This record gives sequence, C-alpha cells and structure tokens, in this order.
Amino acid sequence: MPSIKRFVTTNPQLAFHPMLIPLLIMDLETDSTLGDDQEWTSIMFQIEIKTQHRPTYTETVDPLDLDLASIVQQLNGCSSFVTLIGRETEAVLIHLRQVREAISDLQIRSPGLEVVSRTLIKHVDFLTESRKNLLLRLQNLQRRSQIQLAFVCSRLTTTFSASG
Repeated sequence: MPSIKRFVTTNPQLAFHPMLIPLLIMDLETDSTLGDDQEWTSIMFQIEIKTQHRPTYTETVDPLDLDLASIVQQLNGCSSFVTLIGRETEAVLIHLRQVREAISDLQIRSPGLEVVSRTLIKHVDFLTESRKNLLLRLQNLQRRSQIQLAFVCSRLTTTFSASG
C-alpha cells in the first residue's frame, strides 16, 4: 500500500483514471513475482554450489555426501514454481495488452484523459517488458533446474552402478 500511495501522491493527475487500479494491481503482483523469481534463482545457485555443477567449477563432489532428497525436493519446487509463474505471466501479458487497449480507447473518447493515458500507457509498456524479461528468466531457471536434476540422477546412477 505505501507504494500505491506514493505513486498516486507523485502522480495525482492519474488518481481518477478508471484503469489505474487494475494497472496498479498488476504492478504490485509483478513486483511480488519478480521477488519470488529472485528467491528461486538464489536457491538454484545454492544447489549448484552444493553439487559443484557450474561451468566455472572443476572439482567434483561425491553424490553420497549430498542431501539428495532435499536437493530433489528443491528442484521439484523450482520446476513447479517456474511452470505456475510462467502460465501466470502469459495471462498477465494478455491482461496488460487488454488494459493498454482500454486506455487507448479512453484516450480517444475522452480528450481530457490524453496526457494521463499516455503516462499509463508508458507504465503498461514497462510492465509488459518486465513480464517478457521474467519469462526469459523463468526459461533459464527451468533449464538450470533440469540440468541439476539430470546431474544428480547421473551421479546416482554412476555411483550405484559402480558399487553394485
């Protein structure tokens, strides 16, 4: 709420635009989702450190020294998050396009809203680009989680084949 209050206070001319509230809701949700993405990216980085499976690492780790159940659980959680947020982001992109069209229509019908509408359209465009970038980050996170899962499975197979 403080960010909404700050936004409206610094842009009082926007306060009465009918598309402001839906846009602010999408903005808050986007901000929250970007925070979740950063959290899962951090978790993925920690997994890569534990498994020593990153392009810059040359040492190997014994899979039996790893808490594989926890790693697999985290990787599955990451994969679920990526799938859910990816679909949500696609829906938000559709909604942003609809909001942009609605703002443009209002701008044409109500010349008094022209300046405010241009400001909101810029904000919609910014959120659209943020969501597109988020989709790219999610694709990268999904690939990283799949690589880690394949690495863990490969190490387990190799270890148990050698000891069997």
